[in-house]
Amino acid sequence: IPEDFQELLARITYLEAHLDFDEDGSPISSDSDDSNPAVHPGAAEIADGIDNDCDGEIDEGLQTWYLDADCDGYGNPTASMNSSSQPEGYVENNTDCDDSNAEINPGAVEICDGLDNNCEGNIDENASQYCNPQNGVGICQDGICSIDYCVASYFDLDQDYSTGCECLTDVNDGWDFIGNSSGTAVNLGTIQKGDWRYYSANIVPEDDEDWYVFDLEGRNCEDCSDLVGLNIRFSQDVPGVVMDLYTGERDYDLTLVAAGQTEFDYFCDSESRHADIPCVLPPNRYYIKIYKLEGYRPLCEFYEIVIADRTQIY
Repeated sequence: IPEDFQELLARITYLEAHLDFDEDGSPISSDSDDSNPAVHPGAAEIADGIDNDCDGEIDEGLQTWYLDADCDGYGNPTASMNSSSQPEGYVENNTDCDDSNAEINPGAVEICDGLDNNCEGNIDENASQYCNPQNGVGICQDGICSIDYCVASYFDLDQDYSTGCECLTDVNDGWDFIGNSSGTAVNLGTIQKGDWRYYSANIVPEDDEDWYVFDLEGRNCEDCSDLVGLNIRFSQDVPGVVMDLYTGERDYDLTLVAAGQTEFDYFCDSESRHADIPCVLPPNRYYIKIYKLEGYRPLCEFYEIVIADRTQIY
C-alpha cells in the first residue's frame, strides 16, 4: 500500500473518531445520525420512529399510553403516545368512550340520562332500577325517570316524578258496592237520640265511590211527644264531592231517597211536619254513597261527613 494512501486512511480513521458534526458528544463513527443531536449512543429511546440510542432498533422498550383528559382513570383510544415511563395525564388502558366526561367510563353505573354511562355500547340499559319514585315504581324512558305505576292505595295526581305518588287514599276506594256481594260498606252502627257521628275519607280515582251504612234508632211517635230527625252533611265543602242517600234492608235492594246532595235533612213528628221525604217511622237502615261529579279533577283533599240526630238541632 502506497505510503500516501496509508496516510489517507489514517486521516479518515482519525476524523471518524473525532468529528462530531451535530455536537452531541458522539463522533460519526458511533453516531448513526450525526446530523441530529437527539440521536447518539446513550440517548433515551423515544417514540419518534427512529433509532435514538444508535443500537440498531427503533422505539424499543416503549409502552403505549392513552390520554385521560377527564381524569377518571380511563384512557382515550384515539389519543396515545409511547414512552418508557408513564407520562402525566396518561393511563395504560384505552377503554373510555367519552374522555370529556368523568361520569362516563367502564366503571360507571348506568343511570337514566340518555347516555352510555358504562361504555357497553347501550344507552340506559337496566336504568329503570334507579328510578325510584316515592310510593311507586319508576321507569326510564328517553333518558328521563317517570312513574310507571303507584303502589296500592297511592295515586299520582300532580304528574310530578319528584313528588312521587303523593296521595294516599282511604280504605274504601274503588268499591262498586251495589250489586257486588264482595263490596262492604263502612258500618257506622246505630244513630241514637242525641248522637253525632263523624267519618272522614277521600275520593281520588275518577270512578271511586265510598259507601256507609247505619241504622236510625226506632222511636214511639204515636203520642206526638217524640220527634224523628236525621241530618247528614259535609262538614266543609269539597268541590265536586256529593252524596246519594238510599234506604233498604239489603244492599242489593235499595231505594234512592236523595241524589247529588251535599246535605240531607229529614225531620218529622206525627203530623209529618218539616219532612223532606214522606214521614215514616224508624227503624230504618240508610246507605250513603259519596262520589265525585264528572268534570272535577281528582283531589287528595279529605271530606268529612257528619251524621246527627236532628232532634238535637231543632
